[in-house]
Amino acid sequence: MKKLLFTLGIILLCIIANAKSPYYYYYNGKKQYLDLDTKHAFLSLREQKDSIAIEKVGFACKSFKSDRLSQKSFKQRKGKNRYWTEIEFSNTLSNEQYLQKLDSIKDQHSTAIVSPYFKMGNTDKIGLSNFFYVKLKVESDTALLMQMAEQKKCVVVEQDQFMPLWFVLSTTESSEFNAMEAANIFYESGHFAAAEPNLMPDKIVSTNDTYYSQQWGLSNTGQYGGTSGVD
Repeated sequence: MKKLLFTLGIILLCIIANAKSPYYYYYNGKKQYLDLDTKHAFLSLREQKDSIAIEKVGFACKSFKSDRLSQKSFKQRKGKNRYWTEIEFSNTLSNEQYLQKLDSIKDQHSTAIVSPYFKMGNTDKIGLSNFFYVKLKVESDTALLMQMAEQKKCVVVEQDQFMPLWFVLSTTESSEFNAMEAANIFYESGHFAAAEPNLMPDKIVSTNDTYYSQQWGLSNTGQYGGTSGVD
């Protein structure tokens, strides 16, 4: 009996050790797993003035920034600016409590887009915005992209002028999924070459790229006489 219990215990530990997080996205066709960061979340509002009511829910907001959607257009349809920020919870929350908090914010504010934050490897925190990217297999699949975006209550924001197979999409307050879930749905449909969420790493602690310090497009510290921070 003791041997049986010992064996079952070993099996259970192996199952737990090999259990994968339910949070992932695809990169080069492979799943990249993330864990929830229950201290922070992403918040996008139609109007900055809506933040007054939001802050009464019990967390702090950083200053709001425009996503500059009015500068983007697709098929002569210009977007309307939204305002986003990072919110921080004062209490330590379990994953379940954290997800309930996010749901409560969306329930109380119908125009809000709320997304979780994550962590992975050497990153402190990774934000998830309302944007994601989709790559077509062929440019004639644009109609298929638009059809699926409408079905999933997302919007096509713009087509990349330099890489015309790539499109920027956004979830909306009516979307049933966040941007990472939406990207996975698009990719797993098999209709598109790639689909990736717009993740926002807080900072990169380490890299194995020997020439990383020279790449001002990734981290501009004023290399070669340039202006620090202008990327």
